[in-house]
Amino acid sequence: MKKLMIVSVAVITLIALSVLPSFGCRQEVAAPEEMVDMTFVTPRGTLEVMDDYNLWIADEMGYFEEMGINLIMEPGPADALASVKFVAEGRAEVGYPSPGVLTAGVDAGMGVVMGYEMMATQVFDFAVRPDGDVQTVQDIEGKTISIGFAGWEVIVDPMLVEVGVDPATVDYIVAGDLWGQAVVEGEADVALTWRGLRAQWDAVGLGLDYIIGEEFSDMPANGYCVSTADLEDPEARQLLENFMKATSMGIHFTRINPRAAAQVTYNLFPA
Repeated sequence: MKKLMIVSVAVITLIALSVLPSFGCRQEVAAPEEMVDMTFVTPRGTLEVMDDYNLWIADEMGYFEEMGINLIMEPGPADALASVKFVAEGRAEVGYPSPGVLTAGVDAGMGVVMGYEMMATQVFDFAVRPDGDVQTVQDIEGKTISIGFAGWEVIVDPMLVEVGVDPATVDYIVAGDLWGQAVVEGEADVALTWRGLRAQWDAVGLGLDYIIGEEFSDMPANGYCVSTADLEDPEARQLLENFMKATSMGIHFTRINPRAAAQVTYNLFPA
């Protein structure tokens, strides 16, 4: 019996050691000899945000290198459709458009498709003055909406249609980087905002209230768009699959250790 117990313990130990890397330890994988440049373009005109944390983590931890990818991060111009235009024109392999921007690109004949959905819920919101006339999303009808750049209408219009508000009844005001302040100063009734930006506006004391998009909209959030032509090319498709694997690893890392992921991203952009 004693020998049987010893053998049993040895077998269990061997099994545990054999599966351990799958659960807790990352196995070292040799990077491919030849790295392939791959460009990701944001829809914001800046990289100094937390939104791309999973890509920064995947880069920091070497996940992209393991997949043979040399990732190039491009902030993109202020053009609202840039994140789909760049992909359609072959200037980037992956873009990060909102659903409205993606569908606008498809409607314009661009050969793009959503290849990877980052978040399953709406992240865009509306900011309003606490003492203003707009208290519900339906109150936006006939009002003025402040946006940062021309073309952001394609983000807002689908949200309005979803709740029965005709986009033709609203007027858009392009206010640049101060589009939130435009509402505070009474130059607009509503401002487009989103989850992370709400925290920033609160931190600087704008004192705005928010109509939360997730509470009235069933649309998803931004996702990674890819070229339909790349999906037909075996090598390009494999590159995209490797990109998605690496970013999934970055997301999983963050689920396990969100503080580390936040710190890595903050350290990249101290300002």
